[in-house]
Amino acid sequence: MDEGTVALILALNRLMSPRPLYKVAEWMTETILNETLGISADKFHDRRLGDFLDAIYPHIDNIWKDVVHQAFQKYNISLKFIHYDITSLYFEGVYEDEDLVNYGYSRDDKSDCKQVNLRLNITDEDRIPLAFKVINGSTADRSTPIENMKALRELLDNMPGSDDIIISDQAMLDKDVIIQYHQQGIGYLGPLPTNKDYEEVLMSVPLSELHKKPLKYRPKNQKEDTPAIYYGVLDTVSISGQKIEGTVSARVLLLYSTNKAKLDSDKRATLLSRYFTVLEGIQKCINVRKYKSADYTREQINKAGSNYASVRNLVDIQLTGDDGQLAFSFMVNAEQMEHSKERDGRYLLVTVN
Repeated sequence: MDEGTVALILALNRLMSPRPLYKVAEWMTETILNETLGISADKFHDRRLGDFLDAIYPHIDNIWKDVVHQAFQKYNISLKFIHYDITSLYFEGVYEDEDLVNYGYSRDDKSDCKQVNLRLNITDEDRIPLAFKVINGSTADRSTPIENMKALRELLDNMPGSDDIIISDQAMLDKDVIIQYHQQGIGYLGPLPTNKDYEEVLMSVPLSELHKKPLKYRPKNQKEDTPAIYYGVLDTVSISGQKIEGTVSARVLLLYSTNKAKLDSDKRATLLSRYFTVLEGIQKCINVRKYKSADYTREQINKAGSNYASVRNLVDIQLTGDDGQLAFSFMVNAEQMEHSKERDGRYLLVTVN
């Protein structure tokens, strides 16, 4: 039984009714493949299938490259935009001798389980998996984009229409990655991470002016004749590397989203309410037992601020007096609150010039 026939059977099984290797022969008996191929199903036992997989493993990259080139050219699949992200698969077990199975950031809320990460690229319009790689479960997202881009370039080598733009989330677009993208002539698009270095550009246009710049884009679930959700203006931002030398000028779209603005406002209100509840609890205990101590009280106030760091700057806190004679008060800082409201709904999409 030649390898091509085994490949055919495994491919058909994956497409029609995926089974574990030891059940592929059983599946064949439910089809017309026995008669069509003239080969008994019992020849496709799991050891034979496993031997086939071992045989093709050294050539798997070249096989995949051939499949991609033929399929994408035959069906004219666009490679203009490629979406890149990382997902993870967790394991319940020890796996002490595995090179890839490790603890890491868990997208499944299973931080007590080891995992592997999966690097995945899919096409934009057709959403077809293009390139993938299993990597160590402890790998940080931001350390992967350049290696992924190199693998993509090798995969798409000499393929027409592969002058692509990588779309990714902000975890993939730290400063050093952007510098390397520019240095290597790689197209990219994604939101910039929240960073004080970009604050000036983010707040450069008053909200009243942004409302005069509605975008034509409408989400699929929004009717064309309804008010815009997104508003934006083009600008540039200067980005300097941290570990990698260099400074580049990138094009940014300063975006304002009405939906995001509401989410930001609701989140702030919720966190402020919780923060005030904690501060009110401290206020009720002031000058009682441990709260007679200014140092202890200040420690508890700082602890509350750390737990609600994103709204801490919106509240003015005053603790005065000596031990046993303390006075504690707090109130919303009106200026900081207005600035926070002005910031609601904004973010920056960055790309090459």
